[in-house]
Amino acid sequence: MAALAAAAGREVLRIGAIIGGDEADGRALAVQLGEHGYQASWWPTGGRGLVSLRSLPGVDLVVVNEKLSDMTARVAVSELRAEPRFARTQIFVKVTSSDTDAAAFGDKVNGILAPGADLAAATEAAANEPMNRDRLDALDLAGRAAHTLFQLTIGGKTDVAFATETLASTLGNRPDEVVAPALGVLQFMGGPAHVERVAAVLTNAERSELVREHAAQALAGIFTRSGTVDAGVLKLLQDVAQKDASFPVRAATAGALGRLNLTKDVRIELMRSLQGR
Repeated sequence: MAALAAAAGREVLRIGAIIGGDEADGRALAVQLGEHGYQASWWPTGGRGLVSLRSLPGVDLVVVNEKLSDMTARVAVSELRAEPRFARTQIFVKVTSSDTDAAAFGDKVNGILAPGADLAAATEAAANEPMNRDRLDALDLAGRAAHTLFQLTIGGKTDVAFATETLASTLGNRPDEVVAPALGVLQFMGGPAHVERVAAVLTNAERSELVREHAAQALAGIFTRSGTVDAGVLKLLQDVAQKDASFPVRAATAGALGRLNLTKDVRIELMRSLQGR
């Protein structure tokens, strides 16, 4: 059972790399990548960066500083592209002038990062590329482990309460294949400590409709057992139920709210919003 929880909770990260630049700048870029869900490392020179990257099974995003101390950025980029394992890696060059033309690097780079540029677009582009086989297998294992815990939960013969915190930790940044069964377990075994993380899934418009419905159902289960919720979370859920989602998600959210000890006026307002009045 502990092995199932560990497998379900295992995080499979995107890998990022920064080559060149001063340490403060490199560390700052690594922090930015970390905020976007990447495990990132910085190397001060092109040579050290290339040697280190060749030892990794896969890299999703590489940022090469335009001014390397031991080689040109063009050489570093060409060396990376010469490796078959980096064929689909997103490679960006960080430049000191916004006038730098990406054409100078041919078709070997995916873009130029001007001074002060946000990494959001670069990380999104890299996230759209498939992971390597090992990491895809790890994600598949996590999903199957979470699904097994859900099946054990609804079977009613096995206590999986010990796994609820681990499963709740997956809700923020794991794929639907892991999050959906995790929410299923929390519907039956979750408690007040999990409400904010479940609500974050429900209120996230970028999540699939199915997972948002699962989140509402999980909250319904928790509210049935607790009967109360923080005022801030209540306001977020009311917004979803009244206007900020598709009808199935709104209806499921209203159903969750119906498990709370709400005033008569609030209940009437929810019903009117669902009926389009």
